[in-house]
Amino acid sequence: MQKLIVIGLDGLSAEWVYQWIDDLPNLKKIINNGISGKLKSIIQPVTPAAWTSIITGKDQGHFGFTDFMYRKGTSYNDIGFVHSKKITIPTIFNILSHNHKKVWTLGVPVSYPPVYIPNGGSLSCFMAPQSSGKITSPEELKTELIQYLQEDIVLDVVIDEKEVDYHQLQKDILHMDEQRFNTLDYIFKHKEWDLLFTVFMGTDRIGHYFVEFQDDQHPRYDTNNEYKNVIWEHYKYCDQRIGELLDQIDDQTNVMILSDHGMQRLERKFNINDWLIQKGYLVLNQNTNSITSLAQASINWEKTIAWASGYGGQIYLNTKELSGFGTTDNEQYNMYVEQISKQLINYFNDMDINIELYTGSELFTGDQKDKCPDLCLQIDDYRTLTSDRIGNPNLFTESKNLGKDGGAHAINGFIAFAGPQIKQNGVYDDMNIYDIAPTILNLFQVPVPNHLEGRILHAVEEEIYSAEDEEELVNRLKALYLD
Repeated sequence: MQKLIVIGLDGLSAEWVYQWIDDLPNLKKIINNGISGKLKSIIQPVTPAAWTSIITGKDQGHFGFTDFMYRKGTSYNDIGFVHSKKITIPTIFNILSHNHKKVWTLGVPVSYPPVYIPNGGSLSCFMAPQSSGKITSPEELKTELIQYLQEDIVLDVVIDEKEVDYHQLQKDILHMDEQRFNTLDYIFKHKEWDLLFTVFMGTDRIGHYFVEFQDDQHPRYDTNNEYKNVIWEHYKYCDQRIGELLDQIDDQTNVMILSDHGMQRLERKFNINDWLIQKGYLVLNQNTNSITSLAQASINWEKTIAWASGYGGQIYLNTKELSGFGTTDNEQYNMYVEQISKQLINYFNDMDINIELYTGSELFTGDQKDKCPDLCLQIDDYRTLTSDRIGNPNLFTESKNLGKDGGAHAINGFIAFAGPQIKQNGVYDDMNIYDIAPTILNLFQVPVPNHLEGRILHAVEEEIYSAEDEEELVNRLKALYLD
């Protein structure tokens, strides 16, 4: 009977993997024996939505959130943290369990409250409150794990923004992933499973907090620092633990390593709501004399056309259809989307900063697409992010004036998978995260629903002829056979 272990290394950078591949012998082994390459994330590449697209094979318009928050109703300021009950469409875990497969998930975003899986179990993700009593399903799994680990379960690391002890932070991140590998080891050895799907957050956290010490192009880079090898060391640790797992698996088990996005330096933030205020799209009842969150600002919704939130710049139009008190009707909608887009492109072109914009209609389908942004920004390949706050002294806040998080998500994650069902096909160029769900279902010989947006990666036919080859053959054979 075929089995699959999925090791999700959140934020694992394909660029760094290939840069350090000779120091990562176990990842190299998987790469050399299967399929690998960059894995394109969603727009925008934010962890909760990206992993949800991975496990559903659907875009954000089908589950209604694109970030860490979701809109509860039609009100623009009525928002809450995303949680597992917001995912109402089938996941690969539901489908496989329905097909009598034993499924265990550990730390997969978004899995708080813990997800009930009839033929297996789950451990919640980093979005569970650390104080929460219920973080596993079945509930007794928590007691089992604590007894095995001999310590409380760690879901995430906590830092003091005012003064970071980077030595301790490195230890805490390493310990978090070490514990997750030990948890995986427990399920591997003590439970019956067909799919064992685990996500590790340390590879993301180590990138966010230590990239400024590694990347000599980072605005905060210091040539004389003692932390320049911290990310490399963490990648090597994860590779070592993957190797220990590979030594234990049988010849019926496939292994997949993947990440939901990559990691890179953060250069600045664009204060997008201040820009919208300057352009007259966002109107306040009274000006603010200090930096204020959008949620605390006094907004005149009867005059506001657009506002923004989210990780990389997500603009929402104040439509009458959704809120009832909005300013934009269906006839004006496309006009404002186009108008704001052109003004943003001109603004960033004048500053010689690359910007790409995507409309909601381009990105989102499904019955919850109305809860998704109307316009998404991609500024300098996400090395420039956005801030929701208003009242900033400038439209840009440079990296040196931001918090301790010096990293930004990159659009490309990483994937490598190998096993008895996977041919040694080498590097693929155009894989994306929507491909993961149909690929996993097919590995278990479970019918892939037609509505999934991806393809089965190990069934992709090898391209023998390049475009140039085909053109040559057409010209050569046209007179004989092709006319």
